[in-house]
Amino acid sequence: MSNYFSPRAMEAILSSPTADILGGKRKEVSVFFSDMRNFTTISEQSDPELLCSLLQEYFTAMSEELHASEGVLEKFVGDAIMAFWGAPLDMEDHAERAVRTALRMYDRFRTLRNSWEARGIHGVDIGMAVNTGPVLVGNMG
Repeated sequence: MSNYFSPRAMEAILSSPTADILGGKRKEVSVFFSDMRNFTTISEQSDPELLCSLLQEYFTAMSEELHASEGVLEKFVGDAIMAFWGAPLDMEDHAERAVRTALRMYDRFRTLRNSWEARGIHGVDIGMAVNTGPVLVGNMG
């Protein structure tokens, strides 16, 4: 669970396991999406161990930035990331946190890309988006 929640969010969840934060509730949150560009082409031309290493480096760096701003990692889908701010912890500044985190993530990505290019892996970029609005938050399914 600590891979998905910041320590403060984990504390809130564990201290109130039956509270509203774990039920379906309408809230305004900020949602982040990112996707690696050209990763499919690179994956077709590279060995699986290299791809696994690249993704591990990338996901570790991005997760560190998410947790530093108390964002919640919703999921990884292939090379994509989905995260959000504003739940389970209430945050007045969730939109600002999401945008600032996206900017820090891009800075970290550029450092990774430079490292990858030095190892002969070229053409990787990322696209990112942040959206703020009402969602239904909670444990479902």
